[in-house]
Amino acid sequence: MKQYIASSIGKKQIVAITGLGMVFFLVAHLLGNLLIFSGPEAYNAYAKTLESLGPLLWVARLGLLASVVLHFTFITLLILQNKSARPQEYDVPLHEKTRSLFARTMRYSGVIILAYIIIHLLDYTFTEHTVSNASINGEYFGLFGHVYNSFLNPLRTLFYVLTMISLSFHLVHGVQSVTQTFGLYHAVYTPLIRKLALVIACIIGVGFSSIPIYILLFNPLYGGM
Repeated sequence: MKQYIASSIGKKQIVAITGLGMVFFLVAHLLGNLLIFSGPEAYNAYAKTLESLGPLLWVARLGLLASVVLHFTFITLLILQNKSARPQEYDVPLHEKTRSLFARTMRYSGVIILAYIIIHLLDYTFTEHTVSNASINGEYFGLFGHVYNSFLNPLRTLFYVLTMISLSFHLVHGVQSVTQTFGLYHAVYTPLIRKLALVIACIIGVGFSSIPIYILLFNPLYGGM
């Protein structure tokens, strides 16, 4: 196991596995978040259903946290390993013209995503829903009101959408590279997997972004703009 973790391929496979785990979480999380379009009752009922899971919810949270930590830790180790193997950078990056935009922006999108995860946890997981931050027109709406009010801030919405674009870019290259990491290639299925990665990334990016954009532009519970 130590040799596997120490090897480059071992690190890449751990990054791939944890990345796929987070993709499945994002799909499930998106389906739940889209209930915000159904109104406060449906959205808060979804949140209560999750809370009713009790210890199971915390097991899921800790598992997700472990995946995030392992993912970013082994990415960092791979970067450091590559730098130690090649202490002096090439004057002209190799394969720069053949690398996709998604691949070239992986490091930047990863930093943005990591920053967002920390801010997201502070905003929604570790901040209580109070009358001051979760009320709309004087009525308390719990988690729905908290999320709703937060997206009335244009800068917060802009940062959220930017993060979703970064996440989509990250997902495209990440999912596409899984087959390469595990040495899998098929003339028919590999191109389909790459196209599927693009579709999934677009659905996740557009799906999540639609929520703050809808709230900011239409303010449905405040009577519109």
